[in-house]
Amino acid sequence: TLRYGDLESLQGKKTACEFLPAVMKRGTKNRTRQQIEDELNKLRAQLSISGSPGEINVAIKTRSESLSKVLSILKEILREPTLPENELDVLKSQQKKKKKKQKTDPQSRAILSVRSQLRPYPESDPRYVPTIEQEIERIKALSQSDLQSLYENFIGGSVGEIAVVGDFSED
Repeated sequence: TLRYGDLESLQGKKTACEFLPAVMKRGTKNRTRQQIEDELNKLRAQLSISGSPGEINVAIKTRSESLSKVLSILKEILREPTLPENELDVLKSQQKKKKKKQKTDPQSRAILSVRSQLRPYPESDPRYVPTIEQEIERIKALSQSDLQSLYENFIGGSVGEIAVVGDFSED
């Protein structure tokens, strides 16, 4: 987990925080999304990156002999993402379709209703639980420059906090 920002500095950035990790994994200065996927497949490794306001979560599943190379790929993703706009568009389209399906799913609507009642925060607060309609509008409004700004101001700097858990040697 890589933690960044605080409630005040992340006001109005919830959607960007949720999209940023996935877009980071879709292109770096040296690799395209396909090249990253191909290299991970070659190493028989799984690398997932997700996020929420104030944190980026990374999970790696690999053999010990491949860990160094996988960590090198992760370093590249975290330090040199290109945040490709075409990949953002693909992710936005996928998420809008998912949200539109949730509009007619009673279980999704019920869970969302409970979550919003348990978290009664103002709309700009990163803890706020938006309606499905609000989420769709936020996704539509999200731009590559929003992600670039978030990355430059919070992730790309020299300050951060990371926690690592697992079976590995200090070498």
